[in-house]
Amino acid sequence: MVRVCLAKDPDERWQSAHDLLAELKWIAEGGSQAGVTAPVAAQRRWRERLAIGIVGVAVGAAVAVMAVRLLPRERPPRPVARFALTLPPGSPLAGSDRPLLALSPDGTRLVYVALREGSTQLFLRTLDELTATPIRGTEGGTGPFFSPDGEWIGFFAGGKLKKVAVTGGTTLSLCDAPDGRGASWGPDDTIIFAPESGTGLHRVSAAGGTPEVLTTPDTAHNERSHRWPEFLPGGKAVLFAVEPPMANFDTSAIEVLALDTRARKVVHHGGNSPRYAPTGHVLFGRHGAVLALPFDPRRLAVTGNPAPVIEGVATAVVSHAPHYAVAASGTLAFVPGTREKFERNLVWVDRKGQEQLIAAPPRGYEHPRLSPDGKKIALHIIESASNDIWVYDLERGTLTRLTFGPLDETPAWMPDGRRVTYASDRPGLQPRTVFSKPTDGSGQEEPLWQGQPHLHLGNWSPDGRTLVTADTGAGGDLVVLSLDKTGSARPLEQTPFIERTPALSTDGRWLAYASHATGREEIYVEAFPDRGGRWQISTEGGREPAWARNGRELFYRNGDRLMAVPVSTAPAFSAGTPSMLFEGRYLSNPDRTRYDVSPDGQRFLMIKGEAAPTQITLVLDWFQELTRQVPPDVRGAK
Repeated sequence: MVRVCLAKDPDERWQSAHDLLAELKWIAEGGSQAGVTAPVAAQRRWRERLAIGIVGVAVGAAVAVMAVRLLPRERPPRPVARFALTLPPGSPLAGSDRPLLALSPDGTRLVYVALREGSTQLFLRTLDELTATPIRGTEGGTGPFFSPDGEWIGFFAGGKLKKVAVTGGTTLSLCDAPDGRGASWGPDDTIIFAPESGTGLHRVSAAGGTPEVLTTPDTAHNERSHRWPEFLPGGKAVLFAVEPPMANFDTSAIEVLALDTRARKVVHHGGNSPRYAPTGHVLFGRHGAVLALPFDPRRLAVTGNPAPVIEGVATAVVSHAPHYAVAASGTLAFVPGTREKFERNLVWVDRKGQEQLIAAPPRGYEHPRLSPDGKKIALHIIESASNDIWVYDLERGTLTRLTFGPLDETPAWMPDGRRVTYASDRPGLQPRTVFSKPTDGSGQEEPLWQGQPHLHLGNWSPDGRTLVTADTGAGGDLVVLSLDKTGSARPLEQTPFIERTPALSTDGRWLAYASHATGREEIYVEAFPDRGGRWQISTEGGREPAWARNGRELFYRNGDRLMAVPVSTAPAFSAGTPSMLFEGRYLSNPDRTRYDVSPDGQRFLMIKGEAAPTQITLVLDWFQELTRQVPPDVRGAK
């Protein structure tokens, strides 16, 4: 009987306690037979009781052994595994201020943003395959994120929030998002997203529709925007980052929003791009590292102190967003590196693509603008905690700081070449102010206009009375500032589409700009200021237009290619066929023009950045390491 209980083959053991009880009763009843004398029967009963007791003890031991064998054995934890994914040649990761990576919840799929044929595109890598596949219909895309079931990918492109199935197919536009700053797909099949810089969080159905405004930045309390949302488990609350006016993320905050009451609560001061890990941690970026903060999502309460858990994570220059993603399964992906360095160079590039380095020191150059005589360059320079306007003298080789505000950008020379105008955000002033300042340091800056739109400056009309700009806010329209005594502003283009980077011809009669009117960004020209006629200049996508000083040629960017189009303005406007002058990896930005044209039209002032990253680090079973480094409150782990 004991042998049966301990049999190795499960089919040869007793199948239940009831079977054991029945067998014991059978043994006990087997000795009570008629015809046996009383003394013998009594002696037999005593032996039977002893036997039953011995068997009971043996059976109990056997049952205990069986129970131990049948209990689920705890498997030893799998070792944390790290490996690098090397991207295919010619498709490096895109330099972007938006998130570059997304992992499906089960950790089996990775989406990343890479450059392909001069434009950004989403690539899908299934981890059991050796190669990544470009996702059709995601050209120009950035900021990817997954649906909770991992079957859909959301992203931003062409001024829209979009989605596409992981299996491919038609890309669907959900709503407007001129310059998306993060999104998260909730279990209720809604998406919370930040449509652009300078706004709060919005919510829209994953099927599309009209977005609902969830939050509005409180400018009185130094809030410029709400961004990088992340649903918490259960879908009743969302994490997000609060951007301060001066883009100094040392003074930013990570908050949580209760969706039913709209109540907000600070989780941590100083950090960016929050993510939630089911181990009971809020992850966030700071100074090129990812930190973990113990957090209970049910009580929306911090339960410990933050500590760094990933060092050496590539981080965007302007938005300070670290490029990392984490899956609910415990897989981690990040781009190794440091914060994108401010070591960009100014170069001349001739029409054949030959480079000549300018002697200006490497800095965080943005939006270079040549003076009317071509002897000086006005620049927006990004530094760790400030954005200011500088002037570089090409003849003397000197770089002089012109402004000392926390956020001054997009300079534009006035026609006489003596003053530079720029857009600014200043504490105590309205959200946006246009200033003018002499470049020789002989006077103070002078405010020319104040208002709500987040304007990026284009250039001036020859008479110095009109400045064309672009509203990079929700409208995405072109705006004309009439800077006479009235200082008025009027929309030039109010359409359902995004228009940006306006450029006036030297004679002030023609306005070039980029628009998404066809679903793809193209370059257009209109008569100015009467707006008679409209001509599409580019044929296969374009952005960042710039005029030759003689007015007979228009240039624009198409990915890494610089294109040229001959134009004629008499007796009527006409444009020729675009042709490529050269191709090269120079800084580009859809919201601002990052190059300029020499007065003779033979050279182009470009910004040369660093080599784009080509590797992604993957860490499997990373949660084991995370919980060892920063033990969570187990009540909050979920």
